[in-house]
Amino acid sequence: MVNKTKIEWCDFTVNPIIGQCPHKCWYCYAEPIRKRFYGTEIQFLPDRLNFTRKPATIFVGSMFDIFAEQTNSEWIQEIIGATTLNTQHTFLFLTKNPIRYMEFLFSDNCWLGETITANSFIGSIYPSHEKKFISFEPLLGETPQGLIEGYQQIIVGSLNKNRQPVKPENGGTKKEWVYPILKQADKYKVPVFIKDELLRLHPDLPKRKELAWKINNI
Repeated sequence: MVNKTKIEWCDFTVNPIIGQCPHKCWYCYAEPIRKRFYGTEIQFLPDRLNFTRKPATIFVGSMFDIFAEQTNSEWIQEIIGATTLNTQHTFLFLTKNPIRYMEFLFSDNCWLGETITANSFIGSIYPSHEKKFISFEPLLGETPQGLIEGYQQIIVGSLNKNRQPVKPENGGTKKEWVYPILKQADKYKVPVFIKDELLRLHPDLPKRKELAWKINNI
């Protein structure tokens, strides 16, 4: 079961695991939704892994970090197995714990993403997979130099509250943090997607909407 989404860089989301994400990030956009519709118990819902519609780009785990240390490995394997059986789709994964990617094998229709907010960079530790991306969302500070090499896509987003970007004077994303990322991306010829909220906050930033994968806008 997939859901149409307002996330700009994919067509649909699917959440086969629900409950309170173990990271408990203070800025998490998903937490208010989780409190409204789900409890804290972590549950696996394999019936949501039914991908019957025409080809689309699907973000797996928009409400929960599937690759958190606390997630059952068998659940993860079943999710990956479903992506392998549905090669008509492009599947996007995103985690703050990318070291767990090393435990599994992914098919070519999967993109493996790492969330970086500032200096939390772990690095490209899953070199055997060719489709890797970084999501700087929310961008909360300066990032290390040289980290983009080896990745194939960059996404940059602002700190938001109630779907509105937080101003820098209130702790929001500074454009001075964005420009070094763009410079590195250009150096390594990596596509950059800057989210709308960040462009509303800093309209003088380049309006870059480049994606290495296809969006069908279904």
